[in-house]
Amino acid sequence: MDENNSNSNVITLNRGKTEFLTVTGILLAVLLMFHLTGIGYIPINPAFELTIMMVPVVVGAMTKGKLCGAILGTAFGLSSFIMAFVSPLGIILLAANPLFTFIALVLTRTLTGFLVGLLFDLFKKIDKQKAWCHTAAAIIGSLLNTVLFLGAIILLFGNLPAVKDGVIPILATLIFTNGIIEAAVCGVCGGTIAASLKQYVFKSN
Repeated sequence: MDENNSNSNVITLNRGKTEFLTVTGILLAVLLMFHLTGIGYIPINPAFELTIMMVPVVVGAMTKGKLCGAILGTAFGLSSFIMAFVSPLGIILLAANPLFTFIALVLTRTLTGFLVGLLFDLFKKIDKQKAWCHTAAAIIGSLLNTVLFLGAIILLFGNLPAVKDGVIPILATLIFTNGIIEAAVCGVCGGTIAASLKQYVFKSN
């Protein structure tokens, strides 16, 4: 009996690792496709764009946990860092301090992906019927991405005149435009996809 239970636990563990690697790999491929095709960054003016790159991040964080979310968030951040070399805002930040730019664009997204997984673990314990936890975690995750990014810009670059007088006021305004739109898209798309995967594919809570 003990041997059968041990074998069953090993099979379950291996299946869990396989699912983790498979889902993470697929969502990394989606992020790469979004990056290469430009789908992930929708320009709204010469300086700024809407992004749907958080959608795969929240899906991974909610279906396969905090580590998956952190990995996908890092991939999103690296994509954003690459885009910085050709965007007006990115060029300003890179010229001021490349290391701080990396922190603001990459590490904040890593943290966001991890926090989405953490929040979802909390929400699903409260939402026993799984009626709102996916949507709530996806929306808050998208807003966290916006807030942490802006917070990093203010903290790391706030003393630069070009940033303080020009970039920060614009970014602050975009929280109430881009940020809300991105959160709505992420909540609907990311929340629905994650809930469907967990219900019909992974059969998990």
